[in-house]
Amino acid sequence: MEKWARVDILKSYQDCHRNLIMSQSAQIINLSSGGPTGESHENPEQSVISKFVIFSFDDRLIFVYGSVKEFSYHAGLVKRFCDISGIPSGWIRKPDLYGIYADSYRLRGGGWMEEKPGQKHLRFYGYSTAYGPFDPEDIVYLFENHENVSGYQITIDE
Repeated sequence: MEKWARVDILKSYQDCHRNLIMSQSAQIINLSSGGPTGESHENPEQSVISKFVIFSFDDRLIFVYGSVKEFSYHAGLVKRFCDISGIPSGWIRKPDLYGIYADSYRLRGGGWMEEKPGQKHLRFYGYSTAYGPFDPEDIVYLFENHENVSGYQITIDE
């Protein structure tokens, strides 16, 4: 079953490639070295696939995503985010499970994101084997409450 939510996402396709986008209650972080796939997008009709995890910290949700070419496991996203944020963490089972040792951060699940830039569409689906499924309401909250949004449609597969 698909749940559709009409949400404005990013002001323009170029804005999608910013590494850090913040608002008061939501943060979206792209950990890929290039755009979402880690490479340029010469064909806007081509789908772009990324993995993502969602953290909570105090009253903020943090959406961290990266190219499946760079992050074969969701744990890689968690590790890189913890490394750049200075969050106490470490490998529990390498390469697929990386743990956070700070009580103030909580992993809320993960999944996959498909972007169709030419169609201004984002699709969220699947789950993280290590961190569990994401809450669709988190996706809606993250993107609805973001101040730099417009024009994208979101599909959440449950």
